Amino acid sequence: MRDGKTATRIARFLGFVVIYFVFKILSISTLSASTGFSVNDTIVINDTVYIYETVYVKKVIVDTVFQHDTVLYIEKQELKDLKFEIETPPLTTVPTQFLPNSINKKAKHSVGISANAAYPKLRFASGPATSDYRDKLELALSPMIGFGAGFEYHYHKPKLNFSTGIAYFEMQQNFRHTQIDTHIDSVFKYDYFNRQELDFDTIWFVNIDTLLASGDTLWYAYIDTNYVFVPDSILVFEPDTTQTVKPTQTINKYRYIEIPLTAHLRVYQSSNFKVYANFGIISGIIFNSAGKIVSLKDVNGSENITKNQKFSPIQFSMFTGITVAVPLTNRLNMNIEAYRKQNLNSMFSNNPVSVRTTFSGMKCAIVYRF
Repeated sequence: MRDGKTATRIARFLGFVVIYFVFKILSISTLSASTGFSVNDTIVINDTVYIYETVYVKKVIVDTVFQHDTVLYIEKQELKDLKFEIETPPLTTVPTQFLPNSINKKAKHSVGISANAAYPKLRFASGPATSDYRDKLELALSPMIGFGAGFEYHYHKPKLNFSTGIAYFEMQQNFRHTQIDTHIDSVFKYDYFNRQELDFDTIWFVNIDTLLASGDTLWYAYIDTNYVFVPDSILVFEPDTTQTVKPTQTINKYRYIEIPLTAHLRVYQSSNFKVYANFGIISGIIFNSAGKIVSLKDVNGSENITKNQKFSPIQFSMFTGITVAVPLTNRLNMNIEAYRKQNLNSMFSNNPVSVRTTFSGMKCAIVYRF
């Protein structure tokens, strides 16, 4: 009985051993068929590693590339000449012209439209002989903000740009002057007075003594005087002068066509904006004016500004400024400029007082580069 139990246990053990070896043989056969290699007693461990790499083009994420590598760890036997070819997607880049902050460096020309506003400061100068007129003119004229708009053309070099164009600018002044009007009239009037006259009177007397003694009549003459006051009047012709004080106020307007010739030196550049230092000359031609000015004949009066005044045919001005260029697209820019424009000659050619203006202003332009 005991020997029968022992035999049963031995048979079970041998059965487990046979099943184990059959399972190992089947496992190795399956590995050999899947890899194409014949390996005995080899355990293959597959491990997958993902590497993420991000490519930036000027702060713009272009594409994400996934790289897949397979690493084999082989136990007890090293596989020789094991190669894997892994296909990765091609790297995709964004064309430069579609990036918002990219400027096409090959474009050397640009055109634009602009609008500006400027506050003037008036400067008066004259000799000692006309100081009274200069003081009256300086008190009468006060500055006002002027406005303008124009068309621009730019030629671009690597660091230095040149520009010209045509612009309209309207300069304004507030004219306020106390005017004294003198009116001379002819007046007829009566002048009354008391006139003193001397009145002579003769009185005749009869001499009674002669009459009684001789019977003759003897007359004596007695002269009497008397002062008489007589009221009298006379018609008089006299000139009469009347002065009327009245304030005169109006807005003077001077309209110019300006042709600038300026250079722009780039002093700073980043991916978001550029900074330029500007300098040049502006030629202004006046084509219309309206308003009043202190009269040259009488400093207490005023006259129309176009009556006796002659304007300078060309008003030259020195121009300086700072421009910040902000790219909107690769070809479209917005330029913001702070500038100073100073007249080099007087605005009047026949006035004894030299009147020059210095403008401080801001300009905004939209520029297209091609």
